[in-house]
Amino acid sequence: MISETGSGDSIDEFKAIFIGVVQGHHWAWEVAGVLHRDISMENIMFYRSGSEVVGMLNDWDHAEEQCNLRQIKFDIVPARREVQKIDGVSNEQNTPNNAEIDCDPPQSKGKCSDNSTQTSESQLGTVKARYRAGTIPFMAIELLQAKSVYPFHRYRFDIESFCYVLVWFCLGFDPQKHTVAHIERWDHEDLMRNAWAKLRFLEDHRERKILWNRARSKKYLNLCKTWAVPISHMLCDVQERDRAIKHLIIEDYVSSPEQLSDKIGGWKREVASYEQAREQVITYEKVMNVLLR
Repeated sequence: MISETGSGDSIDEFKAIFIGVVQGHHWAWEVAGVLHRDISMENIMFYRSGSEVVGMLNDWDHAEEQCNLRQIKFDIVPARREVQKIDGVSNEQNTPNNAEIDCDPPQSKGKCSDNSTQTSESQLGTVKARYRAGTIPFMAIELLQAKSVYPFHRYRFDIESFCYVLVWFCLGFDPQKHTVAHIERWDHEDLMRNAWAKLRFLEDHRERKILWNRARSKKYLNLCKTWAVPISHMLCDVQERDRAIKHLIIEDYVSSPEQLSDKIGGWKREVASYEQAREQVITYEKVMNVLLR
């Protein structure tokens, strides 16, 4: 585990391990066409090669191929029901049947399984890709908030998990004892409370200050501020855009089935544009620009 890096306050080793793991994760996505889906403290390892440390990701049990992950997928009926459960909106009688928004994702660079795979197996892979996977303290907010309609696991969900691992480690790591304290707010058994705690961290500087005060090392605290804060701003922007999408859904509750049927094409394009923009807020390139400063 990364808490075993070197001796003393070896922040350079941690930086090398963390950057290497993020790069290796991206290589698996781009070249092998696989998404890890369980980024956590326990799954970030390292080994020594001469005088250097090399980061590596362990435990790919929840990994999924890109061909089973829809980058843009939005179904009106399940989405409306999901927002109703989260926000308390109730107008189920206006929900139309068989109304769907389904926007094809960008062409994947990764390779999928043999194209001759039977349809039933493909459908099984899609179902697998749409269950909640991950380690609770490091799971993306959208996964924690989901009730019955789980979103397809996106690449940015893993990037979000990397951010939480970074904060967790930098604030909890004791360089002398080589132990890592927990962030209790992110480790509650109530998933929604975990989601709100992380959301407060992203959006409220007072919440961040509370966490800053628990840091065991000034060097690691400074690294956390240098790396995690700009990444947190990206994640905050993602949340704002996600709320805008949910607002579109809530507005649509006032529509009758007939009205919704008339405007389905425009609504589909609008949601697709919002989702495309949201997916570009936080990318590997933007994160690496932060890590390599």
